Amino acid sequence: MLVDGEPRRSCLLPVAAVEGAEILTIEGLGTPERLAPIQQAFLHHYGMQCGFCTPGFLLASHAYLEAGGTDDRKAIQHALAGHTCRCTGYQKIIEAVSAAARGASFDLTATAPGKHTVLRSVQ
Repeated sequence: MLVDGEPRRSCLLPVAAVEGAEILTIEGLGTPERLAPIQQAFLHHYGMQCGFCTPGFLLASHAYLEAGGTDDRKAIQHALAGHTCRCTGYQKIIEAVSAAARGASFDLTATAPGKHTVLRSVQ
């Protein structure tokens, strides 16, 4: 979760520590119809696999970009250092954040994982 724009581990935060704060969770980042730029980049670059770590990476990446983060690989690695992924090897995650930092746009109907990814609303 982001608390006042800063990534925080929700499992370690006492409720009193967030009283009056603006909180953003993965559910508030984008919608299936209108994904946030970082979500688009993760889809395009296949930056998630099992999905267990994805919310934390997406929110930390979003905070990094909102704070003016660049496409510098070392800076991205530093910003995401508190997160662990056992599936991707980090390369695709870093590529996704780098692309989002550059302002890349994606046609998700023709993206790399597009033939295996279906974007639709859950009803």
